[in-house]
Amino acid sequence: MFGSVRLFRRAAVVAPMFLLAACMGSTTPPAMLDGGLTAPPAGWLDFCKRNPADPYCRPLELTEQRWRELEGVQRRIARLADRSDDELFRRADFWTVADGSGGDCEDHALAARAMLLELGWPARALRLAMGWTEKGEYHAVLTVDARSRGVLTTFIVDSRFDGVRRWDELTERGYRWDRRQAAGLPYWVTVAQAAPRKEKAPA
Repeated sequence: MFGSVRLFRRAAVVAPMFLLAACMGSTTPPAMLDGGLTAPPAGWLDFCKRNPADPYCRPLELTEQRWRELEGVQRRIARLADRSDDELFRRADFWTVADGSGGDCEDHALAARAMLLELGWPARALRLAMGWTEKGEYHAVLTVDARSRGVLTTFIVDSRFDGVRRWDELTERGYRWDRRQAAGLPYWVTVAQAAPRKEKAPA
């Protein structure tokens, strides 16, 4: 009998250890990652209908005034000097808000975000993103999620261009997206990106 009790106690200790090892060996990350857009649950739509003031029930509307502000920020960012972290700070990968001295792509994106926040844009709509340009260079931009003509669209403030671009336009250009900030959180998420369309061969 006592042998059975000892065996039971040993099993009670070993079983959690197996479970812990299984958890530690899991390939599932501890945080959820963003994927593509999908339809919201009916209950959430009903909640938003009854609570229209909830900030996550109100996508940013891209009014004519907002569009002028976004274009103005893009022009200001495009005029900033492109200078490396080593040149400015004698160190690698130093992120800061670019000023009149210029900066690299991360600094330009942070400056664009700061300008739009100063104009009263909601932080939830402004998310930094990283990816590779069509030239294979790792690059940072500011993504702006807004509803334009009834369609939720992601616009890009990119120091490489004079005008605002859409993310799908840059994807077709050859951009490959890596990650961007999670909305409203200090974390980053991967970007779900469809493969670019292949042009049909001429007949």
